[in-house]
Amino acid sequence: MPHAPSLVEVSRPASEAPGPSGRALVSLLFDWQRNGLAALESLAQQYGDVVCVRLPGVRAYLLNGPDRIKHALIDHSDNYLKTPGSTHARMYFGDSMQLNNGERARRLRQWITPIFHHSRVAQDMNSFIMRAIDESLSQWQPGARPTLTNDLLEMALSVGVQTHFGTNPGEDTRHVASLFQQALLGLNQVFLPAWLPTPTNNRYSQAIRKLDEAVLDRIRQRRATGPTGTDLLSSFVDPQGASQESVSDAEIRHELVSMMAAASQTIGIAINQTLRLVAQHPRVGEKLFDEVASLPGAGSAYTEQVVKESLRIAPPAGMLARVAAADDQVGPWRIPAGSKVFVSAWVMHRDSRYFADPLSFRPERWTPDFERKLPLCSYLPFGRGARSCVAGALSTLILKCMLASIIQRFRPEPSIPPASTDFKPFDRGDVPLALHARR
Repeated sequence: MPHAPSLVEVSRPASEAPGPSGRALVSLLFDWQRNGLAALESLAQQYGDVVCVRLPGVRAYLLNGPDRIKHALIDHSDNYLKTPGSTHARMYFGDSMQLNNGERARRLRQWITPIFHHSRVAQDMNSFIMRAIDESLSQWQPGARPTLTNDLLEMALSVGVQTHFGTNPGEDTRHVASLFQQALLGLNQVFLPAWLPTPTNNRYSQAIRKLDEAVLDRIRQRRATGPTGTDLLSSFVDPQGASQESVSDAEIRHELVSMMAAASQTIGIAINQTLRLVAQHPRVGEKLFDEVASLPGAGSAYTEQVVKESLRIAPPAGMLARVAAADDQVGPWRIPAGSKVFVSAWVMHRDSRYFADPLSFRPERWTPDFERKLPLCSYLPFGRGARSCVAGALSTLILKCMLASIIQRFRPEPSIPPASTDFKPFDRGDVPLALHARR
């Protein structure tokens, strides 16, 4: 497998990174508007692993290749900061880890990470997740499902509510899920400054208040009763956990809400794309069924390969954004302070230097030997480094459980010719699939 050259320190002053200008820049902007992240593939192919897009008042850099990505996300992560988010976003996500940098982000991560230890997730959460999935799937009927995408997003939200808050299946879960849906709907609708008392802003503020009341009430109740199960809220209030005395109800609210919102959307989009890919490749679907029919829960080796390949070819979190705090140099290229810096898993995962025939859906590529040879930061569906998704193991487990459970019951098949089912990054449109009951 070919490898990109390692970074080499250069003695000459840093140079301006190449990038489009004139008509090429205009063409890129139109392509971005039409195709989103897919527009960046040709940009990296044409200009290399560091590309500068010069826009009025800002310079945006695309970093590609394992070494360049490692430079920003691992080696110099303190210089590439997350943006604090808009006022509206902070109303929803709060002062959570994902919106912070520096020492506060490190403290929060040190507190949270042990809760998501991979062995604990696999041991404690599997039966909890399967119960939530079975409750959703029990209501599905075979046949064409024109609203499959929404069905999958609702299932992911339902699973997320139960695993995060320990709600009971049924009305309890639906109530909490509806509060999240209303708040997220409001966040996606507000554009005017938060201080303006517009009807949209007022509805959003009311939705946030209702969500906060419900979540904080559950946190207070769980503190009073102590841990009652394997849900994440129980872990967050566990008095045996590290630094619990210094963690406020508000901090627990911020982390649970932000993680659940991110996870449910990510998992919903990922299972949407995975089912589409499996339906387009019947041989993969039948091999997958042969495995999950004889194994409970999340399947085994081949299920893992299918999920990894789906997250490679259609990563739901396809781009990370950072801001350069100080001047930096990536290889021979200068990155001025204040620049926007982007890393795209969508582009990296489709790089033929690391993934042969990258547009082909080939789960079998994910052998232990293949993974050992992959350079660090060549595969990053949940990011890399200290700011990677702390709940990546849990999200992967939920995704595998959802896939295995659906395939055990149904055989997915495109309801229109496969050539018409091409997808774009973050595609949330209805999936044209039919689900045939297994005999």
